[in-house]
Amino acid sequence: MADWSGAHRELEQRLVRAMAMDHGYPHRMPRVGRESAVLALFGISAADPEVPRLLLTERGRDLPHHRSQVAFPGGMRDADDEAAEHTALRETEEEVGVPRSSVLILGRLPVLNTMVTGFLVTPVVGLLQVPIEDVPLAPNPVEIARAEWVSWSSLLDPANYRQEPIVGRLWKTDVFQVSGLRAWGATAAMVRNLVERWRRAGVDGPANAG
Repeated sequence: MADWSGAHRELEQRLVRAMAMDHGYPHRMPRVGRESAVLALFGISAADPEVPRLLLTERGRDLPHHRSQVAFPGGMRDADDEAAEHTALRETEEEVGVPRSSVLILGRLPVLNTMVTGFLVTPVVGLLQVPIEDVPLAPNPVEIARAEWVSWSSLLDPANYRQEPIVGRLWKTDVFQVSGLRAWGATAAMVRNLVERWRRAGVDGPANAG
């Protein structure tokens, strides 16, 4: 079994290669909207270092936007946020208790819009710098109903992906169904973007195991 440090270093290198790939979002051209950012945070368990994981949350039922939906941690940009990375790190710390100092930022995915709710989202990609056991998730009960580290291999598995029609639209939405979570819409579009970059980079091997 790989040691945590070696597996972490290998995952970082693979994510850097994946982030260097160019891939956009069909039907989601950026438009005017409220600026926000999310953090697509990867991590590795010390108990099972060969299985990369991606942090997903289920939003609370009483929120004004995207209630009960599966999402990356994140939110609207504050006036004193210097950049999208600051927004994503601040919101992640507020929502699930992951300290911003424990995250290595690897880059951004293209900005996309949430169409119906009018947000312009900058997806920031990061890697937890310590084993996930060292940072117990502490979901803010006002905002987050559930937070879970989902195996990356389950998101790479075509059996867990499909497209579904959208009422009133000419295109379909991406859907990922993993670990009892159903990610669709903007979040699924971001996950698919990451998956396609991973595949285009030719990133395979033990990091796909799960």
